[in-house]
Amino acid sequence: MHKRLLILCLLALGCSPLHFSGEPRPLDPGPIAFSGKPKIALVLGGGGERGIAHIGVLQALNELNIVPDLIVGTSAGAIVGAVYAQHGQMNDLATLTERHFKDFIQYTSRTLPYSISNSSKLEAFLHRLFGGKSLSDFKIPVVVVATNLEFGNTTAFSTETASQALLASASIPGLYPPVVIGNQNFVDGAVSNNLPVDIARDLGAEVIIASSLSVDISNDEPPSNIFGLILRSLTISLNSQLTHNCKLADYCIDIHTDSGRWFDSSHSKELFELGYNNTKNVLNNFNHDHY
Repeated sequence: MHKRLLILCLLALGCSPLHFSGEPRPLDPGPIAFSGKPKIALVLGGGGERGIAHIGVLQALNELNIVPDLIVGTSAGAIVGAVYAQHGQMNDLATLTERHFKDFIQYTSRTLPYSISNSSKLEAFLHRLFGGKSLSDFKIPVVVVATNLEFGNTTAFSTETASQALLASASIPGLYPPVVIGNQNFVDGAVSNNLPVDIARDLGAEVIIASSLSVDISNDEPPSNIFGLILRSLTISLNSQLTHNCKLADYCIDIHTDSGRWFDSSHSKELFELGYNNTKNVLNNFNHDHY
């Protein structure tokens, strides 16, 4: 794991810049149209393998009879949310989604120079999940967040082919190559907006429930080299973004995990329970009558 992260840092520091031939303006995916104003929006943040905690969140929401009218997700949160949104309320949500997500974290194979993993397996996996469906075909409206690498802005996809939009949203820079949509390059949504509460708010949601996957670095050893220093700095930056965006939600389920579980499937049960228990605690007094 540490070797992989070191390679990511080396790539970020040493690779020649990518050359783009995109349009002179950022891609506009068009208006996000829903039938009626969403009452309850669920926002699921990015976080690699820690996204399994979102499954626990969804299971708890299901038991609490809280059904979102809109799902907005970044990276791992977008994938978990899309599986749920495709079928609506699923009887065996945890088993179905967790099985798929375990597959997702295993799809890495080395490739250079702009990434250390080939996205073809992840792309095939997403196609198996969603086929050629558009995001607009899902039972629950879903918005997938990615970052436009050419212009630096956050892009919200809601009508594109699901597998392509999700691949872009989960394309961690250095780990996966950028994804081309509309002649422009997109990478992981976490680069620009790891917890897109603002997008749900802009879409008119009356109440927003956010699931945030923050990293607890308090027990980590102090950085011993430049790579550790870079990683610590990136983690602090992401945590700061999550803290700010969490405050914008009406209910924020803040799920803390240590920094060593991004691509480690051995903690899946614990992660699921963290999401489940935290959701029950935060939404224990949720008033359905108001929404």
